[in-house]
Amino acid sequence: MRDKIEAENITNVVVVDGTVEIIPYESNTFDIVMSGHVVGDDFERELVEITRVTKDGGIIIDCSGDDGFKREKPLKEMLDAG
Repeated sequence: MRDKIEAENITNVVVVDGTVEIIPYESNTFDIVMSGHVVGDDFERELVEITRVTKDGGIIIDCSGDDGFKREKPLKEMLDAG
């Protein structure tokens, strides 16, 4: 992803590696936050942090990743959280 961002001179996308419990950005920074294989170990704490850095009215996209478990529907916790 970083190579594509650089090759296409994209300036409005940031790739962050690390843990979701402490995202190194101020509150209300991003219009869209997309995570891949991140949420699930401490759902409530992770969602609070992802929501914190997402602007009001922003979008959160969580891609659950390839962990060998085929999901038939969204997780109840995700649906309950909106």
